[in-house]
Amino acid sequence: MKGGAAESDMPGRTALSYAAELGSPDMVRLQFDRGASSARPDSTGRRPADYVKTRGGEPAQAAEITEMLR
Repeated sequence: MKGGAAESDMPGRTALSYAAELGSPDMVRLQFDRGASSARPDSTGRRPADYVKTRGGEPAQAAEITEMLR
């Protein structure tokens, strides 16, 4: 975070969107603890919850992250 606003990488994605896509509930919690917003879209208009929908992996983790992002 820089000056109260979350920074993004070159494609415009935040750490929260990566944590959601990778299926890491602990990292999602950490991002929220650091002030991340699940409402903030990236440069393509996708929100962190959108990345959970397109990932594979453990369904229980995806469900937990989806709930956290609401």
